[in-house]
Amino acid sequence: MEQVIHRDQTYCVPGRSMVDNVHLIRDVLEVSSSLDIDAGLISVDQEKAFDRVEHSFLWRVMESSGFSTGFIAKIQVLYRDIESVLKINGSLCAPFRVCRGVRQGCALSGMLYVLSLENLLSKLRSSLQGLLLPGFSESMILSAYADDLIVFIRNQGDVDILVNIIKDFNVASAARVNWGKSEALAVGRWHGGLPVLPQNLTWRREGLKYLGIYVGKEHFVQKNWETVLEKVEAKLSKWRWLLPKMSLRGRVLVLNNLVASQLWHRLTSADPPPGLLAQIQRKMIDFFWDGLHWVPQGVLFLDREEGGQGLVHLASRTVTF
Repeated sequence: MEQVIHRDQTYCVPGRSMVDNVHLIRDVLEVSSSLDIDAGLISVDQEKAFDRVEHSFLWRVMESSGFSTGFIAKIQVLYRDIESVLKINGSLCAPFRVCRGVRQGCALSGMLYVLSLENLLSKLRSSLQGLLLPGFSESMILSAYADDLIVFIRNQGDVDILVNIIKDFNVASAARVNWGKSEALAVGRWHGGLPVLPQNLTWRREGLKYLGIYVGKEHFVQKNWETVLEKVEAKLSKWRWLLPKMSLRGRVLVLNNLVASQLWHRLTSADPPPGLLAQIQRKMIDFFWDGLHWVPQGVLFLDREEGGQGLVHLASRTVTF
């Protein structure tokens, strides 16, 4: 996949991660803001993305990407003469043929989808001016994680080209962009005026949410942490009734896998407010003991082989991100 899919698409490609996308957007916004560079980011929402992949279009894309006829035939076998039924008012309708869409949940579907989208992304890369930051030799055109696509623009020409390319791609592939759910973020002064956006899309100034992370101005980024403490408390409360019957090992599993895991994605991309991690850590330790603390906290964080319980230490884990 890494030989076929460009590096700015990170979905279902070994060695790439959505964290790369979030870091790129975050850094572009910070650099553009600090250097007073005019930059526009358009988050393009694909409507029913996986369900709208036209099979005939997908086969042509795979062929043009250099996949062998034999390999394509093996994939086609999985999608040939497939049927579905709908349950309406408690009754099943007659079976109908499915000529569009890749099955969500199938291990192949993600790779097939990014292959079908690569034609659009390739056309955007070759047509848009993009954003060239000081010290870089290459313009940044887009960032994609599956159908979560952000396009960098600098002028009205880029917006017009983007709209036209998407129209052509929609006709060829049966895809559809929902401009009503798309978002646009402007950074800089834009003395000449902001570009005109398609349909009812409007420019934002504070920030936007991308791949589950709020990016933008500092006060907007803090929205990442607004409800975290409440969510942690709710998760702990959900399991508290079972505490008397849980072993120490079971309590650690709940804390590490169900409570602390809620923080990892945010912590990879945004700094928490001072004191928040310490608060959460205290609540986790109180949950573990369910009363009197019998040993120092540091012992709990040690591996079981070293006499501890393997409880995750939030501050130390954060440093590793």
